[in-house]
Amino acid sequence: MYKKIIGICTVLGVLSLTGCGSAGNAEMTTIEVEKDGSLTSTIVEDFEKEYYDAEDLKEYTLDIVAAYNAAEEGRKVSVSKVEVKDGVVKLLMKYPNAADYTGFNGKEFFCGTVAEAYDNGIDLDVTLVDAIDHANKVGKSEILQMGEKKLVVLEEDVAVQVPGKILYISEGTELIEGKSVIAHPGDGRTYIIYK
Repeated sequence: MYKKIIGICTVLGVLSLTGCGSAGNAEMTTIEVEKDGSLTSTIVEDFEKEYYDAEDLKEYTLDIVAAYNAAEEGRKVSVSKVEVKDGVVKLLMKYPNAADYTGFNGKEFFCGTVAEAYDNGIDLDVTLVDAIDHANKVGKSEILQMGEKKLVVLEEDVAVQVPGKILYISEGTELIEGKSVIAHPGDGRTYIIYK
């Protein structure tokens, strides 16, 4: 479904998915993980041409969210804001959990504990670097020992904000501050372990 939103934005000529900050105040495209496991996604892009119609974008987005929610009972994806200000569009969406984010967007997104990731078959045979000291690396056996630590795994090139201090990240991931990174998974995945 998210691909359809991207399609609409592309038709409007506005979306290239580059872009960080806290939800609602984001200056870049950002996914914020809440303590309860819900997600807030803020897409931020240029929207400068006069012939682009923010109202059409809002209406289309609301329609596809309604269709997604109606397809299966219990889905509660919502659109919190679609606004155009100073030539920039902000589209703020809320997801009750990572599974709905994945289902709606067609991109893998996991958030839970390391133990839950292992139980769900997520590949933990990776090497991660300390968020501060990139020379300090951990592999699968050390990651598995962090069973109750929180883990985010994603496939998108976006900023991610988590509700705790980031401990380990995939190589190539940029730490913005203690709780935020910019993920650059390329053709793979980005891993973020936090407490």
